[in-house]
Amino acid sequence: MKFKGLIIGAVVAAAALVVAPWWIGQQVETKVTRYVQLFSEGQPTYHAELLSYERSWFGANATISLSMDPALFAAVDDMESDFSMTMELSIQHGPVLTDQGLELGLNSWQLLATGNDLREQLSWDSERPLYLQQGRVNLLGDAVFIDYIPELQWQSLESEAFLTLSAYRGAGTYQNEVLEYAGDFDRFMAVIEENEIVMDQMALVLNAHASMETLLQGQLYENTARFTVAAIEVSDPDELLFALNGLQVTSELMFRDDLMDGVVNYELAEMFAAGERISDMQLKVALRNLDRQVIQRYIEQFNKLYQQDPEIVEEEFELLLEQEALALLQAEPEFVIERFNAVFPAGRVHGDALVGIYGVTSLPATTDDPDFWFAHLRGDMFTEIDKSLMDWVLERYVEYSLLAMQPGYSEQAEEQQQTAIAQVKAQMLQGLLQSGFLREVEQTYQSSVSFANGELTVNGQVMPLEQWLGAM
Repeated sequence: MKFKGLIIGAVVAAAALVVAPWWIGQQVETKVTRYVQLFSEGQPTYHAELLSYERSWFGANATISLSMDPALFAAVDDMESDFSMTMELSIQHGPVLTDQGLELGLNSWQLLATGNDLREQLSWDSERPLYLQQGRVNLLGDAVFIDYIPELQWQSLESEAFLTLSAYRGAGTYQNEVLEYAGDFDRFMAVIEENEIVMDQMALVLNAHASMETLLQGQLYENTARFTVAAIEVSDPDELLFALNGLQVTSELMFRDDLMDGVVNYELAEMFAAGERISDMQLKVALRNLDRQVIQRYIEQFNKLYQQDPEIVEEEFELLLEQEALALLQAEPEFVIERFNAVFPAGRVHGDALVGIYGVTSLPATTDDPDFWFAHLRGDMFTEIDKSLMDWVLERYVEYSLLAMQPGYSEQAEEQQQTAIAQVKAQMLQGLLQSGFLREVEQTYQSSVSFANGELTVNGQVMPLEQWLGAM
């Protein structure tokens, strides 16, 4: 009996292995067709079309056409405006997968674009496709994949300008509607009108929480991202014009019920420009309490009107703003500078700020009504700057102002120029201190500004906001 049971079990398993690829193949074809359609509808700068899909029992082959909006390349004079390619998709149906090593899974795939139609514009290794992606889905529906772009070069046909981008390598996973992806390339170099631009060691890390449909449609979804560049240099044949080291940009989009918050943090280890070095730079900004439905409608409207006449686009967005302004303001949106910091050779400056709109229940007859904004607009700002840096900033400002506005200044002797700069600089600083916009705190100057209910408070001194705006 046990032997008979084993025989029956083996027959059932063999039947399942034979039937399963057909059922899996049907599911895969439905998804591929749907995904191509969603991508094309949700990405206004791209157009994708499933040209063919041939399915057999154990696999399938498909051809997909992908093109980009010619306007994206309008700035490059001798770049072909018809930037399109054909992509070949090959799929193996599970549960037994063999094309990327023997394993069990629902399917495996390879997506590649030979890019041969683009070889007149770009050059790369003749034995490699322009783009290659390989991946597989296990029996639980979790996907893992890698992608690759070879080193690319572009040479202008009308000038000596050229671009070089080193090979790009990426890898990712998609599990329980969470996409994790990382990619990097070593160097980008461009020569344009004798200026050379070099970017070294660029990397991208992305974590997104969304269904595949949401990702492809370009809808809003929670995510975090990090982009880093080790170094950027811009130079001409004679000198280094500009340099950045240790650039990192991180972003996060978070949902809270019907609201969303977005945060972007820029950090830079050091920058060289105009003979000056600036280090420890940071700017962290946030938009809080944004109505998700309103923002989604803006995205959908942009996708819908992307290629329309600019006048029509302006009219439609003005109408949308009129319809959604109340909902947007009732959410009490805030713009926040969580941190600003920079260190110059002369000293350090840092600060933070918050501006928000609160307590809106209805809109005025016209949004130009200043009383409406004075009643609902509130903000706080704090800045601290080293005295030595303030002195340096004022000196540069006064020098440039005198050169621009005082006839004969440039012809004066250096001693006279320095005397004039010192006098004006001292007057400006004294005026800022006496008016209360600056206060001395040990070796720094501080400025604390807040406004609410139509009043402005500067370092503890209350001033009607209308009066302050009139003084400006």
